[in-house]
Amino acid sequence: MSEGQFHITIGISPSKGLTLEEDIRLIKAALLYADNVKLYSHVSSMMMALLKLKEFPSEKQLSFWENIIPYITSRRKCKQSLSNIKRYKGIQKNRHPSREDLQFLKATEDLNKKQWEHFTNIALDTANKSGVNSLKRILDSGLLQIHSFKDLESDKNIIEFATDCIAGAHNENSSQKRSPQIEKHEDSLIWEFVEELTTAIIDGCTHPLFDAGTSNLIRLII
Repeated sequence: MSEGQFHITIGISPSKGLTLEEDIRLIKAALLYADNVKLYSHVSSMMMALLKLKEFPSEKQLSFWENIIPYITSRRKCKQSLSNIKRYKGIQKNRHPSREDLQFLKATEDLNKKQWEHFTNIALDTANKSGVNSLKRILDSGLLQIHSFKDLESDKNIIEFATDCIAGAHNENSSQKRSPQIEKHEDSLIWEFVEELTTAIIDGCTHPLFDAGTSNLIRLII
């Protein structure tokens, strides 16, 4: 941060909700006084990550389906769908595919395109309803920086978090339980959240603006 500038660090405690209402409220309050603001918020980071799904290439789309299918289909349909994906990948590696194989490739690609468009529309709608457009406008002003959590930087982890969100909504039809890897990611996010905010407080170069949950969490640590 530039010398002499007034900087505020905002901390929004981890929440099960998908709204950015509190994030936006505190950001606007901070910008009344601060030259620059840095936001630490799991929900804001996740909503921004959802926007990246639209840009995923086909191979990453297939990785997503391999993750999510066990959660949203019956065991029988799950087995068949995963078998189709495996066959598709196998045909792609075949230098001399048969006419039947080429027809299968075309049908699979058409289906994936349709389903991926449907899914990303849902993901973008979820992000838009959360208030992410307001967040993007403030980001574009250059006055706000959002902390990038390490576990939300890779496409693989974005896929896993998106999978977890959808799995929760389809739990009654799931043929697979919640991935333990997701719980590890969540623990990692919380520890990074606490460590970063604690460091910011101790450093003394910024002014903290925390919601009640974050204040209580930091108070237990310091």
